[in-house]
Amino acid sequence: MTPAYFPFTCISPAAAAVLAACFKRITVYQPLDAQIPDALRAQAESGLLDMRTPVTADGEKLKALIRDYRAWAEIHQGSPLPFLKTRPATPFFDDFSAHQIRSDIRKKDAGQETAPEAPDLLFNARLFLSITREFDMQQWELADGLTALADMEKKLLQDLRGEIITDDIGLGGQPATAKEDTGAHMTAERLTAWAHLALCDPALSDRFVTDSRAVFEIITEQFPDTETVLRSVAVPPASPQWQAALAACLDQAGEAADLATPDGGQPVAALTVIRVPQPPRAFLNALTGQKKPDRAAGHTLVVCLEG
Repeated sequence: MTPAYFPFTCISPAAAAVLAACFKRITVYQPLDAQIPDALRAQAESGLLDMRTPVTADGEKLKALIRDYRAWAEIHQGSPLPFLKTRPATPFFDDFSAHQIRSDIRKKDAGQETAPEAPDLLFNARLFLSITREFDMQQWELADGLTALADMEKKLLQDLRGEIITDDIGLGGQPATAKEDTGAHMTAERLTAWAHLALCDPALSDRFVTDSRAVFEIITEQFPDTETVLRSVAVPPASPQWQAALAACLDQAGEAADLATPDGGQPVAALTVIRVPQPPRAFLNALTGQKKPDRAAGHTLVVCLEG
């Protein structure tokens, strides 16, 4: 079964490379039909990424509201990126609904109050995911720039010392590179919104993979009865045999695992798997806060990749 990448609707080239070492194919949900970013085109064409759009209704309305959001964020903060990064609560699940965003921009009388409309949770979730997608892609660009700067620092230090440097210490004595966990920004809101979208997929997977430690920690806190079936397993750079062994392990819910790392090559990540004793739809409904009764038997696997 193809695992779904969560709670994101885009994936960085670096993350895609790590996921490709573990899985033949990854599902990435889209909140609306959108062109695949150039940075992901190679992975999509190779068959690694299964880009799914579970809901296509109201696409033009959604795009219009995204434009409104950009204008709204510019008014309040000067740029959508710092506004999303510093706001303590998402404007789509609290008192700022999608309709109110448009109203805030266009209303002439700031003192006029109107009765709030009943929220469309799915539509608001798609709107939120569309905006966090833009935020995440901008974070990639910033990370790429920092990586390039770190490489320049390392080269300068090598020239000054006259020796090869293998660590990541920069000019100031601090690590030259530090991977930022984009999932640490508005983690609970991301999970809620993503779960609303994923529940619309009739072919829902029973396994979900993330590279966000913050996301993984919230899952383990919200579901205290989870069981760890694999812990910090080294992921080799490219091994079809190891990948097949991992697939077999997940098919058996982590039982009878033989995932010895083959000789040769530096591990690209560490893999941890937990088993949630709830079927996938019950698991996702719990993330949305809607604990609907589900008598179906089964479990959900959550995979965390760190590296």
